[in-house]
Amino acid sequence: LNLLISIMGRTVGALGNLTFVLCIIIFIFA
Repeated sequence: LNLLISIMGRTVGALGNLTFVLCIIIFIFA
């Protein structure tokens, strides 16, 4: 259970970073 939570946390963190980078790129080109 703890391992599953840590994997989910890392996945959410990676998706959050990806979304953040995409927002910055869109903001620059907008």
